Amino acid sequence: MDALVEYLIPISGLKIGSHSFDFQVDKTFFTHFPDSLIKDGMFKVHLDFEKRIDLYELHFSYEGTTESTCDRCLAAVNFPIKGENQLIIKFAEEYLEDVDVVYIPIKTEEFSVAKHIYEYLSLAVPFIKRYNCEDEKIKPCDLETLAFLNKQEADSQKSSDKENPIWDSLKNIKFH
Repeated sequence: MDALVEYLIPISGLKIGSHSFDFQVDKTFFTHFPDSLIKDGMFKVHLDFEKRIDLYELHFSYEGTTESTCDRCLAAVNFPIKGENQLIIKFAEEYLEDVDVVYIPIKTEEFSVAKHIYEYLSLAVPFIKRYNCEDEKIKPCDLETLAFLNKQEADSQKSSDKENPIWDSLKNIKFH
């Protein structure tokens, strides 16, 4: 039995028109993708599925958090992720995937959205993860590290304000 069976859409049994599906994605989901950058997280995924005679239009919207390390203070935080993606399914002789279009045989009875949900969530994680904890009552950030970084930044600003004597000899060069 497929462990991701709850992400199968029974497209042959759906009538023409709009349909909605809701999914809960958690740590167990990501274990089915061995190279996943997301190891732990909790997401709500909503799928609006528009079935037409000639194609299917899927609109995904998702919101949740993933456990990650803040790149600023190195504290473990639940990093918020939110986004939307669209996928078009068209018919062809054989299964084929393009960027935002998937081609499936016309006799296909069900379609798994698990891989697409995984890709959309993975791509929504920013490359640089800086958690803004200013609005939090209980800050998850490592305040000691942040204090150290603020001091280093202030010291760097002070030293850049002073003139560096290394460049003094270059000031005497005359151009004709």
